[in-house]
Amino acid sequence: MKRISADLMLTPTGELVPGHQLTFDDRGTIHYFGPIKEDVDEHVTGTISPGFINTHCHLELSHLENRIPQKKGLHGFISDFLQARKNYPSPDFDAIKNADRSMWQNGIMAVADICNTSDSFIVKKESKIVYHSFIELFDIRKTATDEAYTNGLRLYDNARASHLEASLTPHAPYSVSDELFSRIAAHKNANDTLWSLHNQESSTENELFENHEGKLYELMQKAGVDFYGDIPFPTESIQRSFRFFPANGNILLVHNTFIREKICSFYSQKI
Repeated sequence: MKRISADLMLTPTGELVPGHQLTFDDRGTIHYFGPIKEDVDEHVTGTISPGFINTHCHLELSHLENRIPQKKGLHGFISDFLQARKNYPSPDFDAIKNADRSMWQNGIMAVADICNTSDSFIVKKESKIVYHSFIELFDIRKTATDEAYTNGLRLYDNARASHLEASLTPHAPYSVSDELFSRIAAHKNANDTLWSLHNQESSTENELFENHEGKLYELMQKAGVDFYGDIPFPTESIQRSFRFFPANGNILLVHNTFIREKICSFYSQKI
């Protein structure tokens, strides 16, 4: 057993408390946490907290760090991202390994990771971090739905064969057709897996659904999206996706920086 104390410790309820002791064994199992009751082996100057959780990551894209300009909006990011993928094709296993190592060294114990390929699977199998791989699907055009879902299932089966926790998940309300949303939801209900969804991360996403205008709408139209006509108009972004939310389990809404308070309160009571 090892007994440590610190200037401050973060409790499971979110309080910073002094004068506390943590006792754990060689496997890291905690046997005691509370006020100091005996001599400790080590006192840490600073704060000790539980491990952190990275709730949204793209580990396979680690090689694109610092290669995409900032502050150009969601539409600009998407365009620059697609160009960067062409200029710097993956995989880059050294970048993936370095990112995994950096997260562990900075106290991250678990990661919700978005996957469009299997490039990160080898690193995850050997990592000290606990990963959940969200196999991200989108179709843009209705003719791409079958291929998107088939490829997603193949990647999901690959992850499970590698003994990795995984699930199929939709990319965003503006990039997934009704049919693909329905198939992903059915797979989740059948397999009791987790869901992740990029939601309202930009004002232009709201403009797309509420007014059928804006830079993101123009970008998606240029890309050939052909299912916006099926979406009730006008509507909220989350209203477009909520009807496909699975009947059981939790949903991780990513970013959510432009969801309105009234809408957030309404849907949080229904999820």
